[in-house]
Amino acid sequence: MSISTDQNIKSIANIIINNIKEGDGYAWVVRTAPHISICHKNVGSFYFGCSQSYELARDYKESNRQRMTQFDCHGNLVIRIDIPASRVIVKLKHDILHEKPIDVTTPIEI
Repeated sequence: MSISTDQNIKSIANIIINNIKEGDGYAWVVRTAPHISICHKNVGSFYFGCSQSYELARDYKESNRQRMTQFDCHGNLVIRIDIPASRVIVKLKHDILHEKPIDVTTPIEI
């Protein structure tokens, strides 16, 4: 499989995940590495989890930063892309609609 093929599938997945983030307001983070099929050209699966899910909680280092609130939301998102079949399947599971994460990105002006 060529690099450009992998990039096409990843670009499609990024467009989808960005639209979902914009629509629901939650932060979805990569859960595992994407699975790009080596048997079928232009086919791949991408796995994301809610950034505030207990399932993705990591050991917290002591610092002056406030820890993000975690929830038992079971937030999972799977995107399966099959370019030859012109098909995209999105499976989203989010058991509870909890408070959304606070945007802490640095403004462009800085």
